[in-house]
Order: sequence, then C-alpha cells, then structure tokens
Amino acid sequence: MNISNSIPRLIPLAYPQRAAFVLSRIFTEFPLNSIEKKANKAYTLENFKTMTIAPIFAKSDNQYILELWHGPTNTYHDIYAQFLPFLLPENVLAAVDGDSCAAMLKGYRNVEHSRIIAFFPRNDIAEFQQLKIVTQKGDNFMAVGVDGDMAEIQEKAAQIAKDSPDLSTLDSVPKGRSAPLVACYFSAYCALVEHKKIKVDDKISFLLNKSDSLLAESVNLARELGLPVSTDSAVTLTLEAENPNEIEETFEIFKKSPIASDAICRVENMADFVNLML
Repeated sequence: MNISNSIPRLIPLAYPQRAAFVLSRIFTEFPLNSIEKKANKAYTLENFKTMTIAPIFAKSDNQYILELWHGPTNTYHDIYAQFLPFLLPENVLAAVDGDSCAAMLKGYRNVEHSRIIAFFPRNDIAEFQQLKIVTQKGDNFMAVGVDGDMAEIQEKAAQIAKDSPDLSTLDSVPKGRSAPLVACYFSAYCALVEHKKIKVDDKISFLLNKSDSLLAESVNLARELGLPVSTDSAVTLTLEAENPNEIEETFEIFKKSPIASDAICRVENMADFVNLML
C-alpha cells in the first residue's frame, strides 16, 4: 500500500484527520470514521499542549526538529499510547520499560471498559522514570515493579498471555505502536509542504537523536508506505524523542508527589498480580 499519492489531500487537514487517514490505511479492519473519532479524542490540546501535536522547528537551512514529546509524559511514547486503547480496548498485559510504561498508564487511564496491568524492570530504570510510573493514579490500571531484567519479564508475560485467552498484549496488534508514529511523520511532511519548506515528492532524511528500535522501525514503515525518505536528502528532520529539559524541570515535582502504587514482585509471581487485577 502506498499513501504518497494522498499527501496533497492531507496537507490542508488538521493533525487528527491526517493521522486518521494514515492509520485507516494501515488498520483496514476499522472504518475511517471510527478511527477519526478516536484520533479526535487522542490528539487534543489537553493531551499534547499544542494542536500541532508534534511541532516542527527550524534548526538551520533545510534542517528541522520534530518534537515528539509534547504529550502527557513528555516522551514520544505518548504519540502511540494515547491512541492504543482504540486498538486494544479491554484487558491488556504489558511488559515495558520505564518511559513506555508511564505513557501506557496515561493512555489507558480511566478509559471506559479498559483495564491494563503493566510490568516494568524496577531495578533497570532511572529513579525519575520510576517516579513517573508509581505516582500515577487511576481506577483501571496497575503498575508492578519486577525484580528481573526486561527479557525475563517479557518472556513471562508472553507465557501468561498465552495461557489467558482474555488477555491482549502489545503484540496482539502488529504495528500498534509504530503506526501512530508513522502517521505523525506523514503529518510532519505535510506541514513542511504547507509552509513551503519542501514540495510534494521532495525527499527528506530522518535522524534519530537517540538509539531506539521502535523509532527506527516506524521510519522504515513510513518509507514502505510511500513517505519520500532518502538517506542522502539535503532536507533533514531530526526526531526529538523526549523533552531535553524534563528531568531538570519536573524531577522535584515527582519527588513530592504521593506514591499511588508500590507493587513489587518477582518474575515467577507475575501471574498472581494479573489474576488480581484482571
């Protein structure tokens, strides 16, 4: 499937409508109008503090920065986490790292008919990341810090999900996390055209400001779907995955916030918490 021919029709649209169109071409089992309803709820000023969702700033001639971090947890994970409850609406089991865990909890917080339990490696993430997780409040989620590494936690979570047909995992919907990022890249391309920085069909290069497999995967998927991407283009778009000033600005706030969840377990006890929550 190639979306490049549709770029001209996307240029005058707002971010939620651009995103909905791209997502509807990836998740063809959902009608466009239902995806658009969810996109309108996910990508709001309240959630992202800007209606452009991911603003673009000029760094120099032909070099731009795409800020992916304006969501509730100030990381790029919010781009997919705010939309994911539409794809995985019910009982969700997630084994994720610190930033992803915090974003998932925010995305599912108080979503009707949805429950999520998220396991994270409590000894392998920064104190700041852990505080972002354990200070979150919600009636439909639980975050559990596990004494184990990420590989062990993911393996155990996969085993639990296999034995529990009523559970969904992040792998239940292929491209569930990468597709909303792809939609963001298409919207960014449209914005560059709209503001006459490039022309339709001009190619751009993507740069990552951090090594991240999901960001790399999403850029490759965008290329497969027809976004004009080239490694040797003179026009460069750097993906800024997180707010570079966040820790300094908000660490003290989190340290003063009350702990909402301090659940801890070993890998072999993860199923007990799943049964308790779901």
